Amino acid sequence: MKKFRISLFVILGILLCFTFAACSREKLTTPKNIIMDENNTISWSLDEKAKSYSIRVKNVESGEEKVYSSRKASYSLSKLVEGDYDIAVKAVGDGKNVEDSDWSGVINFHKDYETGCVYTLIKNNTEYEITKVGSASKTVYIQNEYRGKPVTSIAVSAFKGSGRIEGVEIADSVTSIGDNAFYNCPKLTFVKMSDEVTYIGASAFQSCRALTSINISKSVTRLEESVFAYCKALESVEIPDGVTSIGEFAFADCSALKQIVVPDSVVSIEKYAFTGNTALTNAKIGKSVATIGEYAFCKCTSLSEVVFSTEGALKTVEQYAFSDCSALSEVILPEGLEDIGYAGFYRAEALSSVTIPESVNHVGAYAFYRTKLFNDAIAEGEHYVYADNWLVYCDEETLGSVTKLDTFRKGIVGIADYTFSKAQELLVVKTPSSLRTIGEYAFSECAKLYKVETLDNSVQNIGDYAFFFCKALSQILFGNGLKEIGQYAFYGCEVLDNSTQNSVIPDSVTSIGAYAFNKTKLWRTSSESGIVYAGNWVVGYNGLRSSDVTLENDTKGIADYAFYKCSALKNVTGLSDVRYVGRAAFYDCGNLVTAVLNSNLRKIEDYTFYECASLYSVELPARLQTIGRSAFYKCASLEEIDMGGTRVASVGDYAFYGCVGLQSVQFGDYITEIGDNAFYGNSALKEAAFPSSLVSIGNKAFYKCSALENIDFGDGVSQTGESAFAYCEALTRINVPGSLKRIGDRAFYKCPGINEINLAEGVESIGHYAFCDMTEVKEIIIPSSVKEIGNYAFKGMSGIKSLIIKASAEKIGSHSFYGCREATIYTDADGIMPEWNTRFNSSYRPVVWNCTLSDDGSYVIKVEIKEDGILNANAQNGIAAPERKGYVFVGWATEEDSEEVAYEAQDIASAPTGTVLYAVWTKQQA
Repeated sequence: MKKFRISLFVILGILLCFTFAACSREKLTTPKNIIMDENNTISWSLDEKAKSYSIRVKNVESGEEKVYSSRKASYSLSKLVEGDYDIAVKAVGDGKNVEDSDWSGVINFHKDYETGCVYTLIKNNTEYEITKVGSASKTVYIQNEYRGKPVTSIAVSAFKGSGRIEGVEIADSVTSIGDNAFYNCPKLTFVKMSDEVTYIGASAFQSCRALTSINISKSVTRLEESVFAYCKALESVEIPDGVTSIGEFAFADCSALKQIVVPDSVVSIEKYAFTGNTALTNAKIGKSVATIGEYAFCKCTSLSEVVFSTEGALKTVEQYAFSDCSALSEVILPEGLEDIGYAGFYRAEALSSVTIPESVNHVGAYAFYRTKLFNDAIAEGEHYVYADNWLVYCDEETLGSVTKLDTFRKGIVGIADYTFSKAQELLVVKTPSSLRTIGEYAFSECAKLYKVETLDNSVQNIGDYAFFFCKALSQILFGNGLKEIGQYAFYGCEVLDNSTQNSVIPDSVTSIGAYAFNKTKLWRTSSESGIVYAGNWVVGYNGLRSSDVTLENDTKGIADYAFYKCSALKNVTGLSDVRYVGRAAFYDCGNLVTAVLNSNLRKIEDYTFYECASLYSVELPARLQTIGRSAFYKCASLEEIDMGGTRVASVGDYAFYGCVGLQSVQFGDYITEIGDNAFYGNSALKEAAFPSSLVSIGNKAFYKCSALENIDFGDGVSQTGESAFAYCEALTRINVPGSLKRIGDRAFYKCPGINEINLAEGVESIGHYAFCDMTEVKEIIIPSSVKEIGNYAFKGMSGIKSLIIKASAEKIGSHSFYGCREATIYTDADGIMPEWNTRFNSSYRPVVWNCTLSDDGSYVIKVEIKEDGILNANAQNGIAAPERKGYVFVGWATEEDSEEVAYEAQDIASAPTGTVLYAVWTKQQA
């Protein structure tokens, strides 16, 4: 009995201890300050004694309730499905010394739909881009916003190779779909996008084999390379009016596509654009298309109708463009077309009728080979095959036996390339009065051909290599309709000379290509001076007898490359009477010293005086309109060019490249364009004055013109190319007019002598490195019109103390003001803008936000001091005073119109938050 009483007392004591302990346990504080952030993460005030937290989540619609646990004072609810929820939180104790808190009050939470994709913040954390497919599957609805911020783009390769995606609907906020974005999504069947999308990248939907429908945004201006290639289920697509180019392979092997309408806005259909579309039955080509590229509709085996606009701009159908279109039976090509390329309609087996307009001046070899019109002609025993009024083929039997060609189909206008090439027995060709064009290689290597007669003034063009190596050819009688003789046209015609009853070259000819008469008898019967003439055209030289050459009185033209590398030539008398001077006519005539050109000359052709290093004087004709590419390339002795009395509108790329002796250039009032590298390296040139007619200055146009001291832009220039005035070390001042909308990348790169830059209102874009390393510049006013500032644009302007950037500058690149080590930036922005690179101010200079600026944005009126309203306030060299042209900054007043200074410039950061400071200015003394 005694033993029992002791045990009972012990038990009672233990129970009393537990009761006391329980009564003395601390109860945790109910979580407070509960907030939900933009990332769907709930958080609350931390209790250091809490072991963990419980989060109770109740689905309002279904009533389902779940409790989650977190060791931190936060919890992500991002995995919840779309819907409304009641959320409560309590702190959890350790079960011994600390008791759970009460549940918090319920907060309401609406979970928006989320795709499951991976989103990445861009543009200084103001927008989202979809970067990966994540857990998204089936139909993906890309919403306008994700966690409170707009979704603006789908990144490169974001959904590439995803086998889960079946459909995509893209919200209005998205403007860009990156390259390869949906490449090879095998189950993707449809895509819906708004008209806000401006860019769809290359191969964006390539190999989406199940894709049956897509609406292309009306804001897209180019369909990029392979954008819908191998979408084998795509049955129809509407190309919006506004698209200007259909890229290479854009719709290649879309084998279910049945119809294509190319809108009037499209200028070019690039190579392989629709190749392999075996279900395509008809195509309508818009009126602006100028070029149909190589293989563009190749192997469209069901294509039975192609409709061209009657008022179209089509100039070229390139090689194999409609080859293997086996269902195409009739083609009416539009007036204006000039060129049908090699094998253009090769093996279009049903093609029995083709209309070729009068404008066509070239038909390539095999253009209509193995078409129905070809096969039918051969089957009926015809020796020649015609496509409309063009002779396009001669059979092998005839090529081996024909001796005379003088009977052609009535109305024939052209002979296609290679048609009679290697006709070994052919002796005589007499063309009909209707013939205009003899194609490339048309009669090449006809070993016995001795006479060609076209006396009816009809033939206008003789193609390249047309009579190449016709070794027996001694008589060529052309009428006065002939205009162009192509390069190598009569090359190797060994017995051809000027002894025929008529001149070899009629007066109507305006150009003769390079080496057109080389290796003919003409070279063995050159003039006394050593010049080779074909008729009244200079076509070459054969051992000049003198360095001073006098042209014959009736010399009409100089052929392309006629004096190529003629180092003996110094002076050409009679050049001023020559009406036509061909391409590269005096190429690398290193000792030529003067050139006086005919007053009626309209163009100095490409490479005409290329590397004529001794040429010091050129008198330009009054009617001259164009100076071609590399026309005076490295004419090192040339001292002056005067275009003032001419009609020159265009100076071509490299036109005066490396003319190191050129000291003076005068432009006339017709100039509109100066090409890339046009005056590159002209180290003696001191001044450039541009009339108001000038619109464009090309890349590196005045690059390394190290003596250039002054530039007068006039008031018409709208753009300068990349590095246009880079390394112009003698420049001291730049006045950029408002007409100049874009200053190109590196436009004034490494111009250390510049100490003054004036940018007029109207300038919109300043390129990368545009004003880099100008240490002497003390002041720069960036106009309100500027929308974009490139990377390193003002790098190294160590003399700048103060500058203003307006919030209207939409985009600022990285390191734009790197090395501006004393500058303070004043801006009306309230913080870094969405497209200002976070490293635009990589020198960590002070930035004063929330300024009120003058109407023209050139000076500060007042500043409102807000929390974090001054960036890098303690930067080395301190905060510099703002600047105003013609005024001196006195200090900051706390009342408008007051002249009582409350803060010096460097003390602005000490002003209390909420203070408005007014700039006090006094006029600068003269």
